[in-house]
Amino acid sequence: MAEKKQKEDPLILLERQMRDAVYMVEDTIDTCSINAITNKSIHKNVRLDKEVKSIREDRIKPLLDKFATLDFKSGVVQDSLADSKGRDTPIRQNKVVGFDKEEDTITGYLKEKTDKLDVISIVGMPGLGKTTLARKIYQSNEIGYHFPIRIWVNISQVFDSRDVFLQILKKFFPSRDTSSLNLNDLAQTVRACLKKEKFLLVLDDVWSVVAWNQIKEVLPVDNAEGKVLITTRETDVAEKSRVYKAPDNLKFLQYEVFGLEDCPPELRTVRSTAASEWETMSQRIREVVELSYQRLPDDLRECFVFLAVFPEDYEIPAKMLCGLWISEGFVLPRNGRSLEESAEDNMNDLICRNLLKAEKRNHMGKVKTCRVHDMVRAFCIKISKDENLCHEIKTSKTGALEAPVSEIKDSHRLCFRSGLSKFLEENPCGPHIRSFLCFYERPVKLEPQYVTVIPDGFKKLRILESRCIIFNQFPAKITKLIHLRYLTLYIETLKIIPEPITQLRNLQSFVVETKTRSITMKANIWNMVRLRYLETRAAIVLDSKWSGDAGQNLHTLNRLSPESCTEAVSKKLKNLKTLGISGKVATVFENKFLENLHHLEKLKLVNSVAYEQTSEDKLHSLLPQNRFPPYLKRLTLTNTFLGWQHMSALAMIKSLEALKLKDNAFVGLLWNLGLDSFPNLQLLLIFYTDLVLWEASTDSFPKLRILVVKNCENLKEIPECLGTHLEKLEIERVRFSAVQSAKKIEEAKKGEPKGKFEVPFNLIVGPACDTE
Repeated sequence: MAEKKQKEDPLILLERQMRDAVYMVEDTIDTCSINAITNKSIHKNVRLDKEVKSIREDRIKPLLDKFATLDFKSGVVQDSLADSKGRDTPIRQNKVVGFDKEEDTITGYLKEKTDKLDVISIVGMPGLGKTTLARKIYQSNEIGYHFPIRIWVNISQVFDSRDVFLQILKKFFPSRDTSSLNLNDLAQTVRACLKKEKFLLVLDDVWSVVAWNQIKEVLPVDNAEGKVLITTRETDVAEKSRVYKAPDNLKFLQYEVFGLEDCPPELRTVRSTAASEWETMSQRIREVVELSYQRLPDDLRECFVFLAVFPEDYEIPAKMLCGLWISEGFVLPRNGRSLEESAEDNMNDLICRNLLKAEKRNHMGKVKTCRVHDMVRAFCIKISKDENLCHEIKTSKTGALEAPVSEIKDSHRLCFRSGLSKFLEENPCGPHIRSFLCFYERPVKLEPQYVTVIPDGFKKLRILESRCIIFNQFPAKITKLIHLRYLTLYIETLKIIPEPITQLRNLQSFVVETKTRSITMKANIWNMVRLRYLETRAAIVLDSKWSGDAGQNLHTLNRLSPESCTEAVSKKLKNLKTLGISGKVATVFENKFLENLHHLEKLKLVNSVAYEQTSEDKLHSLLPQNRFPPYLKRLTLTNTFLGWQHMSALAMIKSLEALKLKDNAFVGLLWNLGLDSFPNLQLLLIFYTDLVLWEASTDSFPKLRILVVKNCENLKEIPECLGTHLEKLEIERVRFSAVQSAKKIEEAKKGEPKGKFEVPFNLIVGPACDTE
């Protein structure tokens, strides 16, 4: 078993022991810090010094001595996994179900005539059945008849091009020993054999782009009769090998596949007749995930195992995931990129490796939410339990806790989807708990008597994710958790964030969910030196009396009240990249607040007023071009009621890539762009406006890729000239003539010649569109 092999691996065992020693040092430092603040002890430095020296001599030094004796040349980790090929093993290769559509599609691709050698790839996470599907296609009579020569090559994780070339040549010279040829002669022989033949070459489980590039060198590109079919878990391999067709992303087999009326009889009774085969398959998948896990860099490995904290089938917000990784200390800035960008890179890396699934993306293609496949999650949970990294608190059907509270004593993280109140009524104490994570399906209220239990029982908390737990008031004792790096709270009637929050000097991410329109920030955020991310739906009113330089570390501030948008505040927010402003936004343009935000890339302006909007509440003009942030890329305007003539000011923002106009951001019957041009705009969204006539030219949006028009019921038509570079056009609740103009754009795009990597045009006609 993969797990058993991992335990026997001396390097993995040493890694676990080193991690335990690090936790012990951290616990000691944190305990001394808490005691020093609580007792104001004058001997705190002496005690801390003694404690750390003791751990160094008793725990760390023996581990370093052991580390020095390991023989790394023997490839310990690799050898322990060498007997596992990481293949997708079918339950019954001749009775695989659920991939009929994929089989037909790929078979069609393989038989399709092309101008040169074509490469088709099947990409998906471990265990989905890539090899099974490829094998079924390879062995089908249809493919056997079409390709006189078929070659199947298993690619080893430790890639050896010589071995690959020898496997290919066996098909052409079955009785001849070609192993004596040098690598160059082997490559030339393979190329010569494939040059004139009608062949299908299957490369099963290509692990890296490096491996593909070496194989590619021997493939005869000019042989239009040849086809290559690749299976891979790496999206990069699939994209780099692409010639004509986009990679086939294999989806999960749904449970319904086994519940259909025409399902094979043996599958209807699978629990009684094939339980052992399912267990074998599950074990094989675990081994494949283990192989992928071992190939991850150290920092990415920690990010991956952390996925165990999320409940089964939980839709994980990308911002939450990245924020948690950062606060856990898993993410380090690299190549000049910020922590947030590095965390996003890690998330995309796991998605590319098919260890994490992108569930929802925004219009620009960035991941909004993701999910963990059940088998991958099970693997992460196994690792977490072995390392005492995470403990899930659950209740049984009777409402009782499934395990005693005493079991948490050695854990470092607690996660909940139920049973929080039942757990807290036990007055638990977790001396090593660093993360307290709540992931309920919907918000639940926490009884007042339990509000103090968390800060009293878990004094070393670094992370408190509780946005799904409704507090009746601000939990005052939270401010005693001096090690907090990440804090989310849900308080429906919150009006003030108290001054003691300033004491949380380690806080990096602070999110407040509330139903109030504005919040007064009594805390001095200018003294919170590590605060990077501050978000709430309410408008934050800052206390002008505070001073300090910590604001330069803020990366995201959402949302700020217009009255706090002063030049003095903007000078403190030197490195702000994302900003949201909510309230009477007309006042924002009365000074140089926005102009001073030199690093701002994303700006949201929500013109929110308490009652029915008056003429004074409407935004009558915009800043001239030189008053906007100089590097602004994404801008959202909501409820601003500007006339379309003011779009000229936005056209002057040459760096703008995405523009969203929501809820009467602009009003008026005519939008004539004239000479206005948005040179770098890629996304334009217009949601709810009274616009009737829209006039533009081919120069108006030379790089527009995505256009979304919703709830524009008076709009007569979408300018056909906008379709030049358009990849996606989405319409919803528009009149018949606008639908027809969208279809004209679609027809025009169909007639255009397609480049190798050109994205096919996608027209989405949503509900409430007048189609007749």
